[in-house]
Amino acid sequence: MVLFIKMMRNILFILLVFGVTACSTILGPPGSEPDGPFMHHPQSLPSERIVEGQPNLSLLTVRGGMYVWKTGNSWHVRIAQVYQPHLRLALPPAYSGTIRIDNGVIVNVSHKNVGPANEVSFRMNELFFRFELRKEKEVQGFDFQVQPTGIRHCVSLDFLYNGMSSPDLVFMGSSMYNPGTLPVNVCFD
Repeated sequence: MVLFIKMMRNILFILLVFGVTACSTILGPPGSEPDGPFMHHPQSLPSERIVEGQPNLSLLTVRGGMYVWKTGNSWHVRIAQVYQPHLRLALPPAYSGTIRIDNGVIVNVSHKNVGPANEVSFRMNELFFRFELRKEKEVQGFDFQVQPTGIRHCVSLDFLYNGMSSPDLVFMGSSMYNPGTLPVNVCFD
């Protein structure tokens, strides 16, 4: 019986050692673990010119979505209700997002037709917003300026529709470029 217990203890020890090693091998070397569900690495735009120029604002009310453009050192964000024919929702859709600046600060934030229940807040290099649009063809938004603190600065944009990433609802610049994935990073030298 003592021999059997020693043998079982040795087998358990071997399984424990190889089991831990096998798990380490499956996951890969330290530092190669996949990102958690809330860690996104921004995609960089092929050119900073993509965000330049105001889009055709009449399309906002037809198509809906989140529109971002830059003129000079000023950034503009407009949100229009996405048209959903014959669909009555108990709660209005929520548009939210975060804008982060690397090597720069956010200044001169101004609201554009922002309803009382909606929010735009910022601190130094981060801006947060949350909008619920209750009427069709309603457009709300905000403007801000970026004051660079270094030679190169980057603007990272991450937008959500009803709490989920919806890059198909984001349009940038006068060409209404759709980034395809979010978050997106735009850098300027």
